[in-house]
Amino acid sequence: MRPFRADNDTEMRLRLRTARTLRRLLNDQRGLTLVELLVAMTVLGIVLTGLTGLFASAWKAEMDMNYRFRAQQEARLALDRLRREVHCASSVSPSSPTSALTLTFGTSCVAGTSVSWCTLEVSSGRYALYRKPGTSCDSAGLRVADYLTGGTVFGYLAPTSASRAKLTVDLPVDVRSSDSVGPYRLTQSIVLRNSTWAS
Repeated sequence: MRPFRADNDTEMRLRLRTARTLRRLLNDQRGLTLVELLVAMTVLGIVLTGLTGLFASAWKAEMDMNYRFRAQQEARLALDRLRREVHCASSVSPSSPTSALTLTFGTSCVAGTSVSWCTLEVSSGRYALYRKPGTSCDSAGLRVADYLTGGTVFGYLAPTSASRAKLTVDLPVDVRSSDSVGPYRLTQSIVLRNSTWAS
């Protein structure tokens, strides 16, 4: 039989002490106190409230961006269509408050004899741009752009001896008029290629 060495004896005591400590911790059936549980729930509530607010603001910003993009895209497409029709028109008959105009086409255009464009108020401070075949324009026509902030979007310069007739278009688009950013503006001057020179 071999006698125990000192370091083996110390190692054995350390193992026994560790085993007793682990057994005591595992047998301990204590849970959280009510105060600890309330503190943990409060911290979790604060974190979840912050995350919910963050997700809600991100969702709102994404929806706002989608509405803005769609309204701006509609305005760009409407201006492009109007430009093509003005280039084909032989004359323009604007109304007095410049919220409507009628384009008269020559025989080279397949669009018909005339098309009218107008802006009408949809709600307070919100206008829409309509296009309708014929010489009158109303909400029965095709709505080509929405969320305009003004109704007077057309300007007309009659032909002179030095230039052809010119139509200016200014489409201010803003989904939320309460924003401090201001409207997105599409402006363009379109020359009536088929107009006659003034003498």
